Amino acid sequence: AGWRGGLPGIPGPEKFLVIFDANEGTFAADAAKSIEIERTPGATYELLDESKISRKGYTFRGWFDSPTSGKQVIESTRLPDGKTEITLYAHWEREKYTITLHTAEGYFDNNTTVKEKKVELSFEDPYSGLPKPQREGYEFDKWLDATDGNAVPDTTTASKDSETDLWASWKARTYKVSFAYNYPNDSIAPSPLPA
Repeated sequence: AGWRGGLPGIPGPEKFLVIFDANEGTFAADAAKSIEIERTPGATYELLDESKISRKGYTFRGWFDSPTSGKQVIESTRLPDGKTEITLYAHWEREKYTITLHTAEGYFDNNTTVKEKKVELSFEDPYSGLPKPQREGYEFDKWLDATDGNAVPDTTTASKDSETDLWASWKARTYKVSFAYNYPNDSIAPSPLPA
């Protein structure tokens, strides 16, 4: 049993300790990393507010009784029997961002009417996986941060601070043309020079 208080000879309510684990997140400076609850009949959890915890690029999903998977605990959840403390773990979900791809005279999906495409990326997804547009007579070169802007490297990863509008840059295709001359075996002989 946990600590009991009260008048001499009269045991007080048992205390139940809830310990919070940020699970790769960060606590605010004034966050209580544990809460002590009086175990009274039907007592439920008191939880740390989500405003007191954060993780870059992630959205807080709730408190769970295991670092991965496990059962979610909410404030109406009753305290478990037979325990005096429990550790609850923050669960996180990667933020998602919508990237708009502008083809700049090209098109997507072999359809000349599809001039732009919206793509959803999660936090830290690389831009190297973005779809590439097509354009007759040209090869896709790179993505730019404006119509005539700077190149956005493929190594860029999605975040709330990364570019969300990209414009295609193109380079003209080059063709190698070869001429075969096989005189005197060609059927057409050269004209004689004038006298």
